[in-house]
Amino acid sequence: MNIVIYGAGAIGSHLAYCLYKSGHKVFLIARGNHYKKIKKNGLKININNNSKLLSKNILKEDNNFIIFNTIKFLKKINIECIFITIKLKDYNTLLINKIIPYLNYNTAVIPPCTHLPLWWMKSFKKKNIKINNKNYFNNNNIIGMTMWVSAVLEKPGFVKVRHIQRGYPLKAIHSKMNYKAKILRKSFNKYSKSPIIKNVYSEIFMKSLNALAFNLVALHFEFNNKKLKENPLSMKALKIVMNEGEEIAKKLNIKLEQNSKQRIDQTLSSSVHTMSMLNDFKKNKKIELKYLWSSFKMICENLNIKMQYTDFLVNKVLKKINQQ
Repeated sequence: MNIVIYGAGAIGSHLAYCLYKSGHKVFLIARGNHYKKIKKNGLKININNNSKLLSKNILKEDNNFIIFNTIKFLKKINIECIFITIKLKDYNTLLINKIIPYLNYNTAVIPPCTHLPLWWMKSFKKKNIKINNKNYFNNNNIIGMTMWVSAVLEKPGFVKVRHIQRGYPLKAIHSKMNYKAKILRKSFNKYSKSPIIKNVYSEIFMKSLNALAFNLVALHFEFNNKKLKENPLSMKALKIVMNEGEEIAKKLNIKLEQNSKQRIDQTLSSSVHTMSMLNDFKKNKKIELKYLWSSFKMICENLNIKMQYTDFLVNKVLKKINQQ
C-alpha cells in the first residue's frame, strides 16, 4: 500500500521502519533538522529489549521510502493509508483540514491515540456527550490503533526503540476498512506486535488513561519507569488516577480487556524508559498534558464524574511546568 506517516518522531519512525520492511511504499513527513539528517544520512533506528540491543538499522531513501517535509508533495499520490503521529499540541482542526483534501474515499486514517479522540466520543452520543462533529475525518475510514512501544528520538536522524510491549493493537471501526486493518496487522506482526483486539473503544480508552496516569505521575515525581516502580508513593498515585479514570468506563459500560494492575505492570516492563512528557520537560519542550487532560475533563463534565485527585495533580504539575 501507499502509506503516509505524518510525523517522524520516535513512534512515527518505528512505524515507517515496520511498514517499509514489510514491503509497503512509505512516505514519511518529517521537519527541521530531523528531516535534513534523514534526507542526508537515512533514518537510523535501533531496536532494543530494554538494555539489550537487538538490531541496528538504517533506512535510506529509495523508491519505497520517501522523505518529505510537507504534505504538499503528496498531491498526485493515491494515499491508501495515513498515520497521524504528531504531538497532541499540534493536532487540531487546522491540521485536519490541511490533511483532508489529500485523502480519498478509500484512504484509511489512523489518528493519534493518546487522548480520547472525537471518533471515540461520537460513538457515545446516546450518553448525551456533547461534541463538535464539524471538520473531522470520515468515521467509516478510521482504524483505531494504540501504540504500546517505548521509544525516543535520541537526536535528529536517530531513533531508539527501547522496548516493545503490546506493539500496535488495531481494529477498524467500520467493516469498510477491515481488509486494510488485516494487512496492517500482518505487517506489524513481522517486525513488532499487533494483537487482535475485541473492542476498539475499550482499547483506546485503556491507552488514553494509561498515557494520562503515567505521564502525569512521572512529571509529578520526575521519575523514570524504574524509579516509579520502586517508589510506593508513585505506585499509589498511579493506582488512584487509574481507578478514578475507570469510573468513566463504568458509566459508559465499556468492558476493559485489561485491569489497571495488568496495564501498570505492562508499562513498567519497559524498565529503562522515561515517559515522553517527562522527557520533553527535561529538554524544556512544550508539554502536552493539558491537551490530554482536556479530553478526559470534557467526558467527566458530560457524565458528572469527578476525578478529584487527578484534577489536583494535573493543576499542580501544570503550575510547575508554567514556572519552568
